[in-house]
Amino acid sequence: MADPVYAITNSGLALLESRGHILLTLSSTTKTIISQKEVLHMLEINSIRLALKKAGILEEWKPELEVISENLVNYGSTGKDYDAIVTVNNNGRRTRFALEYERTAKSGSRYKEISQSILCDVTIDLVLYLAPSHEMLSLLAQEFRTLGDKAVFGFSKQFKFQLLQTPVLTVGDRPEFRKFTEILDHLPEANDSLLTTYSVPFRP
Repeated sequence: MADPVYAITNSGLALLESRGHILLTLSSTTKTIISQKEVLHMLEINSIRLALKKAGILEEWKPELEVISENLVNYGSTGKDYDAIVTVNNNGRRTRFALEYERTAKSGSRYKEISQSILCDVTIDLVLYLAPSHEMLSLLAQEFRTLGDKAVFGFSKQFKFQLLQTPVLTVGDRPEFRKFTEILDHLPEANDSLLTTYSVPFRP
Protein backbone atom coordinates (compact mmCIF):
# COMPACT_ATOMS: atom_id res chain seq x y z
CA MET A 1 0.00 0.00 0.00
CA ALA A 2 1.39 3.40 -0.98
CA ASP A 3 2.04 6.12 1.58
CA PRO A 4 -0.59 8.88 1.78
CA VAL A 5 0.05 12.26 0.15
CA TYR A 6 -0.97 15.37 2.06
CA ALA A 7 -1.80 18.79 0.64
CA ILE A 8 -2.45 22.12 2.32
CA THR A 9 -5.49 24.24 1.50
CA ASN A 10 -5.92 28.00 1.47
CA SER A 11 -7.66 27.75 4.85
CA GLY A 12 -4.66 25.88 6.23
CA LEU A 13 -2.33 28.58 4.94
CA ALA A 14 -4.53 31.26 6.51
CA LEU A 15 -4.27 29.48 9.87
CA LEU A 16 -0.47 29.34 9.62
CA GLU A 17 -0.36 33.03 8.70
CA SER A 18 -2.45 33.91 11.75
CA ARG A 19 0.23 32.27 13.87
CA GLY A 20 3.10 34.13 12.25
CA HIS A 21 4.28 31.49 9.75
CA ILE A 22 4.46 33.46 6.51
CA LEU A 23 6.22 32.95 3.17
CA LEU A 24 6.51 35.68 0.57
CA THR A 25 6.16 33.04 -2.13
CA LEU A 26 2.92 31.42 -0.95
CA SER A 27 -0.10 32.94 0.77
CA SER A 28 -3.68 32.02 1.62
CA THR A 29 -4.85 34.19 -1.29
CA THR A 30 -2.86 32.21 -3.87
CA LYS A 31 -5.23 30.84 -6.50
CA THR A 32 -3.15 27.78 -7.44
CA ILE A 33 -1.04 26.33 -4.62
CA ILE A 34 0.62 23.74 -6.84
CA SER A 35 0.24 23.00 -10.53
CA GLN A 36 -0.38 19.46 -11.74
CA LYS A 37 2.90 19.35 -13.67
CA GLU A 38 4.88 20.00 -10.46
CA VAL A 39 3.41 17.11 -8.46
CA LEU A 40 5.79 14.36 -9.62
CA HIS A 41 8.80 16.64 -9.20
CA MET A 42 7.84 17.57 -5.64
CA LEU A 43 7.04 13.98 -4.68
CA GLU A 44 10.53 12.89 -5.71
CA ILE A 45 12.12 15.77 -3.77
CA ASN A 46 10.11 14.80 -0.72
CA SER A 47 11.06 11.13 -1.02
CA ILE A 48 14.73 12.18 -1.02
CA ARG A 49 14.15 14.22 2.14
CA LEU A 50 12.41 11.30 3.84
CA ALA A 51 15.25 8.93 2.90
CA LEU A 52 17.80 11.24 4.52
CA LYS A 53 15.60 11.70 7.58
CA LYS A 54 14.97 7.96 8.06
CA ALA A 55 18.71 7.34 7.86
CA GLY A 56 19.23 9.80 10.72
CA ILE A 57 21.71 11.98 8.83
CA LEU A 58 19.48 14.92 7.94
CA GLU A 59 20.34 17.96 10.07
CA GLU A 60 18.40 20.71 8.30
CA TRP A 61 16.28 21.01 5.16
CA LYS A 62 15.27 24.30 3.56
CA PRO A 63 12.67 23.72 0.81
CA GLU A 64 12.36 25.68 -2.41
CA LEU A 65 9.60 27.99 -1.19
CA GLU A 66 11.77 29.12 1.72
CA VAL A 67 14.79 29.54 -0.56
CA ILE A 68 12.79 31.71 -2.98
CA SER A 69 11.31 33.74 -0.13
CA GLU A 70 14.77 34.34 1.31
CA ASN A 71 16.15 35.33 -2.08
CA LEU A 72 13.35 37.87 -2.48
CA VAL A 73 14.18 39.46 0.88
CA ASN A 74 17.88 39.49 0.02
CA TYR A 75 17.20 40.89 -3.45
CA GLY A 76 18.50 37.70 -5.06
CA SER A 77 21.95 38.00 -3.50
CA THR A 78 21.94 34.36 -2.41
CA GLY A 79 21.82 33.06 -5.98
CA LYS A 80 19.65 30.37 -7.54
CA ASP A 81 16.27 29.23 -6.28
CA TYR A 82 17.36 25.66 -5.50
CA ASP A 83 14.93 22.80 -4.94
CA ALA A 84 16.36 22.54 -1.42
CA ILE A 85 19.35 23.48 0.67
CA VAL A 86 20.39 20.49 2.74
CA THR A 87 22.61 20.08 5.79
CA VAL A 88 23.65 16.52 6.65
CA ASN A 89 25.76 14.77 9.23
CA ASN A 90 28.68 13.44 7.21
CA ASN A 91 30.79 11.26 9.51
CA GLY A 92 30.28 13.64 12.43
CA ARG A 93 30.65 16.84 10.36
CA ARG A 94 27.77 19.12 9.41
CA THR A 95 28.09 19.78 5.69
CA ARG A 96 25.74 21.71 3.44
CA PHE A 97 24.87 21.50 -0.24
CA ALA A 98 22.16 22.64 -2.62
CA LEU A 99 19.92 19.96 -4.12
CA GLU A 100 18.42 20.00 -7.60
CA TYR A 101 16.25 17.28 -9.16
CA GLU A 102 16.05 17.57 -12.95
CA ARG A 103 13.10 15.53 -14.21
CA THR A 104 12.74 17.18 -17.62
CA ALA A 105 15.25 18.91 -19.89
CA LYS A 106 15.52 22.68 -20.35
CA SER A 107 16.86 24.71 -23.28
CA GLY A 108 20.57 25.30 -23.74
CA SER A 109 20.13 29.05 -23.13
CA ARG A 110 18.33 28.36 -19.86
CA TYR A 111 21.15 26.10 -18.68
CA LYS A 112 23.64 28.87 -19.42
CA GLU A 113 21.61 31.26 -17.23
CA ILE A 114 21.47 28.71 -14.43
CA SER A 115 25.22 28.06 -14.67
CA GLN A 116 25.93 31.75 -14.30
CA SER A 117 23.68 32.10 -11.25
CA ILE A 118 25.34 29.10 -9.56
CA LEU A 119 28.85 30.40 -10.28
CA CYS A 120 27.91 33.80 -8.81
CA ASP A 121 26.40 32.27 -5.68
CA VAL A 122 28.92 32.68 -2.85
CA THR A 123 26.60 31.12 -0.25
CA ILE A 124 26.68 27.59 -1.68
CA ASP A 125 29.86 25.57 -2.24
CA LEU A 126 28.31 22.54 -3.94
CA VAL A 127 25.20 21.67 -5.94
CA LEU A 128 24.06 18.05 -6.18
CA TYR A 129 22.08 17.48 -9.37
CA LEU A 130 20.02 14.29 -9.37
CA ALA A 131 18.56 12.84 -12.57
CA PRO A 132 16.07 10.04 -13.26
CA SER A 133 17.95 8.53 -16.24
CA HIS A 134 21.34 8.10 -17.89
CA GLU A 135 20.27 10.40 -20.72
CA MET A 136 19.35 13.22 -18.37
CA LEU A 137 22.52 12.82 -16.30
CA SER A 138 24.66 12.97 -19.45
CA LEU A 139 22.83 16.11 -20.58
CA LEU A 140 23.34 17.81 -17.22
CA ALA A 141 27.03 16.93 -17.09
CA GLN A 142 27.48 18.38 -20.57
CA GLU A 143 25.47 21.56 -20.01
CA PHE A 144 27.05 22.27 -16.61
CA ARG A 145 30.64 21.35 -17.42
CA THR A 146 31.68 24.98 -16.79
CA LEU A 147 30.71 24.62 -13.12
CA GLY A 148 33.76 22.48 -12.45
CA ASP A 149 33.96 21.34 -8.82
CA LYS A 150 30.87 23.31 -7.83
CA ALA A 151 28.46 20.64 -9.11
CA VAL A 152 28.23 16.85 -9.10
CA PHE A 153 25.66 14.58 -10.73
CA GLY A 154 23.95 11.37 -9.69
CA PHE A 155 20.83 9.24 -10.10
CA SER A 156 17.87 10.10 -7.88
CA LYS A 157 16.71 6.49 -7.42
CA GLN A 158 20.20 5.38 -6.44
CA PHE A 159 20.61 8.29 -4.03
CA LYS A 160 17.48 7.31 -2.08
CA PHE A 161 19.07 3.94 -1.30
CA GLN A 162 22.75 4.77 -0.97
CA LEU A 163 22.49 8.39 0.19
CA LEU A 164 25.94 9.79 0.96
CA GLN A 165 27.59 6.64 -0.39
CA THR A 166 26.10 7.25 -3.85
CA PRO A 167 28.63 7.49 -6.69
CA VAL A 168 28.37 10.94 -8.27
CA LEU A 169 29.93 12.25 -11.46
CA THR A 170 32.38 15.13 -11.24
CA VAL A 171 32.99 17.38 -14.25
CA GLY A 172 36.31 18.98 -13.35
CA ASP A 173 39.57 18.47 -15.21
CA ARG A 174 39.24 14.69 -14.88
CA PRO A 175 35.56 13.58 -14.93
CA GLU A 176 35.01 10.53 -12.75
CA PHE A 177 32.53 8.88 -10.40
CA ARG A 178 33.30 9.31 -6.70
CA LYS A 179 31.30 8.64 -3.55
CA PHE A 180 29.30 11.69 -2.54
CA THR A 181 30.64 11.52 1.02
CA GLU A 182 34.18 11.99 -0.34
CA ILE A 183 33.06 15.16 -2.10
CA LEU A 184 31.45 16.44 1.10
CA ASP A 185 34.68 15.81 3.01
CA HIS A 186 36.26 18.72 1.14
CA LEU A 187 33.49 21.20 2.03
CA PRO A 188 33.76 23.55 5.02
CA GLU A 189 31.76 22.54 8.07
CA ALA A 190 28.36 24.20 8.34
CA ASN A 191 28.25 25.50 11.89
CA ASP A 192 25.67 28.21 11.43
CA SER A 193 21.92 27.68 11.27
CA LEU A 194 19.98 27.93 8.05
CA LEU A 195 17.83 30.58 9.68
CA THR A 196 18.77 33.93 8.25
CA THR A 197 18.67 37.25 10.06
CA TYR A 198 17.51 39.90 7.65
CA SER A 199 18.63 43.50 7.84
CA VAL A 200 16.12 46.00 6.48
CA PRO A 201 17.69 49.22 5.17
CA PHE A 202 16.29 52.37 6.72
CA ARG A 203 15.42 55.15 4.35
CA PRO A 204 14.33 58.40 6.03
